[in-house]
Amino acid sequence: MAPTGTGARQGDRSKGFERKSLNALTPETETSIHYFWADAHNFDIDKRDVTQLLFDQVHKAFLEDKAFLEAQQCAFDRDCGRPLVDINADAGGLEARRILDRLLAEQDRHDRPETVSV
Repeated sequence: MAPTGTGARQGDRSKGFERKSLNALTPETETSIHYFWADAHNFDIDKRDVTQLLFDQVHKAFLEDKAFLEAQQCAFDRDCGRPLVDINADAGGLEARRILDRLLAEQDRHDRPETVSV
């Protein structure tokens, strides 16, 4: 983030500041995940209250995500045969699923013994 007209669009970010966030989810079981998150900033790093405020804000958002994910899993468990409704925001996840499905199908074809007629 930088004040308008200070050259940030052209690459001069000297008058701005940055925050970098990580949300990393990895499967644990068929119905659970490990959810790792981190947030870093490059401004007021010597002010503990600023860092704490940012932490508290990110933590609150994380807990909201957690509540949503848990509710979503409950809905999946209840209606496991129900078709999903995809929206544009799902594009990345849908493409990842397509790639995984393709890789699993290729692995299955590779691992399946060939049948030979005699």
